Amino acid sequence: MQARPCMPADGPDPTTAAPGPSILDTLAAGVVVVGADGRLTYVNPGAGRILRCPAEDLLGAAVDDVLVPMSALLHAPSEREERGEGEVRRVDGTRTVVGFSVSAPNAQGERTVLFQEITGLLE
Repeated sequence: MQARPCMPADGPDPTTAAPGPSILDTLAAGVVVVGADGRLTYVNPGAGRILRCPAEDLLGAAVDDVLVPMSALLHAPSEREERGEGEVRRVDGTRTVVGFSVSAPNAQGERTVLFQEITGLLE
């Protein structure tokens, strides 16, 4: 039996097709990667929307300045995933409640944080 190709023969060549947006770019949830030094090394657009600041402006920021309720978890020596919720102060001064999950650190000491605004769910 002959293997079937994933793309029709007349479809785009996946080796030359222009890349689309990353799946992380399409999420409403915020995704950030915090380096071992406590600074944001990746910020998706969802994080920027929740924090009301362009994602590129958050790159390099200290996690303690941006995601205060999660900073204690990020600095803890835990080797497991942590979850919780807390209030964050947005760049414009307003506050919102987020639910979040913090990964265990990878080999480089980086942690991934996934968070979503839940203020509306609590009312």
